[in-house]
Amino acid sequence: MKIGDLVKCPVDLDTGEMFSGVTTLGIITYFHKTEPKIGVTYLTNDRSVPIVGSWFTEEVILVSEG
Repeated sequence: MKIGDLVKCPVDLDTGEMFSGVTTLGIITYFHKTEPKIGVTYLTNDRSVPIVGSWFTEEVILVSEG
């Protein structure tokens, strides 16, 4: 995985529930230096404020390499 890759994250942005079976697309934007975590910006229809999150690499699914 690298910055710019597209991943599926196990979160429902409408409810905030994690691991509910709903996935949201995101783009990897950074890597944490001290943990095996990545930062993502979610792809949403609302362009006013970007929504970001952090995930352990094993929690997300790689969709395509950027």
